[in-house]
Amino acid sequence: MAEEAGVSRATIHNNYPDMADRIRTILGKQNRIQRNKKHEALRLEKAKNRQLRTENAELRTKINVLVSKNRALTDELHETLAIAGSANVRILKPNSST
Repeated sequence: MAEEAGVSRATIHNNYPDMADRIRTILGKQNRIQRNKKHEALRLEKAKNRQLRTENAELRTKINVLVSKNRALTDELHETLAIAGSANVRILKPNSST
């Protein structure tokens, strides 16, 4: 603000101490407002992060269940194919007259 007035900061502090106090008050309020906005933004991002971590954990659990089911079905398929390929198994064709 001193630069806008065309004087040095020291001039304002030395010759206009009341003005310097007002400037410090204004700048302090602006800094607090800016800090509070940043804190609020950080708080919101942390909340989003917690939510995404929870969702991620739930999805990992679901993936593990699906992997387990997939493995069981794959094993069942291999067993069925092995039985079907055995010489002791005869594959019956459906009756076309029904």
